[in-house]
Order: sequence, then structure tokens, then C-alpha cells
Amino acid sequence: MIVSVLTYVLIFSGFLFYTNIMIMNEYLELESDDIIDRTEIGLNTLELRIRELDYITREYASRDDTYYFIQNDMRHFINSLLSTSSFIENEINFMIFLDELGEVRYSKAFDLISVRNIEINDDLIEAITENRILLDHSESQSGISGLISLADTPVMISSHPIVYSDEELTIIGTLICGRYVNSIEMAKLCSYSYQNLKIIDYDETPIDLQEGVNVWRQTPDIISGLLAINDINGNPLLVLEADIPRDLYIQGRNTVVYFYIAMLSTGGAVGLLAVYLLNKVVLERILGLSREVSNIDPKSLESKSLSIPGDDEISRLSKDIDNMLNTISEYQDMLTKQERMATIGETAAMVGHDLRNPLQVIYMLESRLSRASRQLMKNKDIEPITKELELIKTNLSEQTGYMNKIVSDLQDFSKSISIQVEDVDMESMVVDVIRTMNVPENVEVSINFEMGSNQVQIDGNYFRRVIVNLLTNAVQAMPDGGKLSVKGEKIDGNTSINVSDTGTGISEENMTKLFTPLFTTKAKGTGLGLAVCKRIVDAHNGSINVESVEGEGTSFTINIPDIDDPKPELTEEANTQENVIDSEKNEIINA
Repeated sequence: MIVSVLTYVLIFSGFLFYTNIMIMNEYLELESDDIIDRTEIGLNTLELRIRELDYITREYASRDDTYYFIQNDMRHFINSLLSTSSFIENEINFMIFLDELGEVRYSKAFDLISVRNIEINDDLIEAITENRILLDHSESQSGISGLISLADTPVMISSHPIVYSDEELTIIGTLICGRYVNSIEMAKLCSYSYQNLKIIDYDETPIDLQEGVNVWRQTPDIISGLLAINDINGNPLLVLEADIPRDLYIQGRNTVVYFYIAMLSTGGAVGLLAVYLLNKVVLERILGLSREVSNIDPKSLESKSLSIPGDDEISRLSKDIDNMLNTISEYQDMLTKQERMATIGETAAMVGHDLRNPLQVIYMLESRLSRASRQLMKNKDIEPITKELELIKTNLSEQTGYMNKIVSDLQDFSKSISIQVEDVDMESMVVDVIRTMNVPENVEVSINFEMGSNQVQIDGNYFRRVIVNLLTNAVQAMPDGGKLSVKGEKIDGNTSINVSDTGTGISEENMTKLFTPLFTTKAKGTGLGLAVCKRIVDAHNGSINVESVEGEGTSFTINIPDIDDPKPELTEEANTQENVIDSEKNEIINA
């Protein structure tokens, strides 16, 4: 119980700590995004004011009065053009008119604070005219605007070529207009952008600036956005600063405090309730389940059932224990069957050993009977007797062969299989087995191995038994004749051997019992043939599958994994051997 409470406290504390970090990070991110947006609004407002000045400069530079003044020095044109209202309305501090040689033809300055004309400083004119970027205009539509520093004061500047209104005449001069970025201009920028903006010298920046808007948390209550602004030559000139109170951060901090209070209150109540429910609903039921498991009798598993009502984890655990008990009971049944099969195997070994000696005697008698039959056949008067003896010999040979197969199946089933893998020509083995079999004339034989599928790494002695059993079963399944087909092919790195017939087929009921030892549907059969086949195939890490349709035929497929993928090149001797196999196969198929 104490461990559960401590675990709950640790998990809850970790949750609060992680939640605090996540919430505050979200608020800090929102705060950063907000100040970045506000700083960019201030920059956009500044750029808008520069574009306004640029538009005014272009308008004055393209007026015909300006053109005539520069061309003919007609001052009445310029005096009427540059009235006091022009400076006030357009918020311009100075205008400088230059001819095409860069000489100042006229200049005028105006103090927007005291609202009066003032003398323009020669140093100011010289500083402006020395900046060649303001005087180089190759096209009538060219122009430049931006910021420069004049006497340590930032100035909005705009320069446009003086041209005639129809633009057919050449450029005859340059008009430069300026607007000081002073307290009045900063007030307008703040008013237009609804932001608290400042302009500071680039060299006096309080932090190292990176590209874009830099977020500077000055104090716990103030956050600033700093953005470097270049002059018309692309050099850093000043820094635009936007300041706002840290309302979002303070709100986030308060939210976390309220969240802590709420979560601690809720967590305490939930914790107490959880401890009560854990003891009442879980622990008591688990103890009850434990008592029932302790009372299980291992000798009567099938009669024991654990039943805890509900649809939760504990009830499902009781069902899982029930399933486990059923599995153990089934495993006990399987062990019992295995013990019974072991007993069958011992009996089979004993029967096979006892039958082998009489079979040897029968084989010797059959041999002697064969020799006596040949001697009697030389005497024509007793020809009927010799024919009878030959029939007896034939039947005796068939029956002893059948008895020998029973003995071999019994011994193969009773002993463990240890294979000795070697390269075997499977097609040659099939041809040889069919040649030794008594295949009826009404059974058509087809053997087809794809190139490269005949070479298999198997135990030839054991696998010959598999082929003999499958081919024998196929022939016996076609008492009225049919077609026996053997195919070989390579599929996904495996050698696949298919033996199919068009015989009587196997019923669906018997399909599941085919490889069960001692199961047979034949009048004469031990029921060990296919069981032995499966054991041999399994020993090769292969598989054997069967498909059958009753009345249409049966197909057995053996899959043997290849051990070595590379196929050795055939020597001349091997090619000769393949030709012999093909010849024998054709003789069997044509027979």
C-alpha cells in the first residue's frame, strides 16, 4: 500500500513538473511570437513612411516646373512649387535640386517643429552629394530610397531623376528629399503602428544581434524585439526596438500557480479515492484469486474452473488462468499420446525384428524355387507344373516384398532419423523408382523437372523411401487407370516436388488423418507409410502438403530448402549422365 502511495506521489509530481515546463514554454513561445509580430509591424510602418517620401520625391522630380527650373533657371517656377505648405503637408525637412553634373542648383530646409524655414547646412549638402548612389540615375524611372546618417542623425532619404512629364526628354538633374527620424517622426511611427517603438544606434545595442528579430527579455515585466536596419549602402545603421509589457508571461505564470493548486487539490482527493478503490476492488479480488489458485489439484485440472465475475483485468486474468489450465491438461493428454506412440514404436521395432528373420528364409526359398522352376522348364512334359510354380514364385515374391515394406515402415517409424546430406539427382531417382515398379499399362506416367530443379541436397536413401511411398500410393489410387505426374521446380530458393494422380481422391474427413500413424483406408496397409514420409521430410527441414478432390485425384507437394544456392557447372561426364536419364525417362513415358 505504501509503495502504491509513493508511486502515485512520484508520478503526480513528475506530471506537475512536466506540465509546468510545457505550459510555460507555450507561453514563452507565444510571447516571443507576439513581440516578433509587433517589431515587424514597426518595421513595416517605417518602410511605409519611406515609400511615402519616395512617392513625393518622384512626383516633384517629374513635374514640368522642376524641369524648366533646372533647364532655364526660372526661379519663379521653383518658388511657387516649394511653399511652406508643401513642406508641412508632405512632412519634408529638406529638398536639394542638382543638375546633371551633380552641382546644387537649389536647396531648401524646413523645421517641422518650429514651422519655419532654416538654412541648410553645407556639411549636410556635402555629405549627401558625396554619396554617389543618390546621384547615379541611368533611367527616368530609376530611384533610390532608404535611410542614411547625417550628423549622427538618422534620415529618411529619397532620390529621383528630374525628367519631363512625357519622359521623351533626357534626365537633366536629380531631386533629393529628406525627413529626419526625430522625436516627431518616432511619435508618428508609434501612432501609425500602435506600438511602442524606439530607434537606437547600432553600436549601442544591448545584446549581440542575429539575423531577423531578436527577442530580449529585459526584465520580468518588459520584453523587447530588436531588429537591425541597414542604410541605403547596405551597412548596419540603427536598431528598431519594440517594447511591450510581459502580460502573456505573467498570465502564464498565474495560470501555472492556479493549475498547481487545482491539481494538488484534485490529486489529493483522487489519490485517497484511488487507494480506497485499489484496496476494495483490486487487492481483495486478487487475494481471492490467489486462494483459488492455491487450491487447484494438479491431478484434476480438467475439472477445475476459476470464475471471477466482471469484465476487467482481474476477471480476464482468471479466464487466462483457466485457459492455461486447459492448455496444461491438453499437454498432459499429448504426453499420454506420445507415451502411447513410444510404446507403439517399441512394439514396431520388436515386430520388425521378429519378422525380418522369417522373411530372409522366404527370400531364400523363393530363390531356390526360381532355380528349380528354370530346371523343370527344360522338360516340356511337365510344362503345366512349371507354369504353376512360376505363378507361385511370382505371388510369393510380391507378398514377401509387401511384408518387407511393412517391416521397413515399422523399423523406420520406431527409430530416430539421422540424415546424411549429399547431392542427389532427384529426377534420376524418380525415373529409377518408376522403372522398378510394376506400373499398369493403363497408367500414363509424366516426369517433368525444370532446369536446375533436379539437383537437391538430401539423404538419398531416406528420400527414396518417400518417393516409393508416394508413387506406390498414386498407382494404387488409380485401379482403372489414369495419369501419374511428377514435377520439379525452384520456388523462392526451395526445391518443390509434386506427385499427383487422377485417381479416386481422398475424402475431406480423412484429409486431417493422413499423416497419423496406423491410419489407413486400404484393405492391406499398415498406416505407417505417409507418417514415415512426413518424418523424413521434417528431418530435412522441409514440408509436405496434400490437396485432393474426391473422385478427381490427389496431389502431394514436397518443399525442400536449398542449402547451397550456387549451382555447380556440369562436366562432360555429368552431361552424359543427364542424357542417359532423359533417355530412360522417355522409355518409361512411352512404355
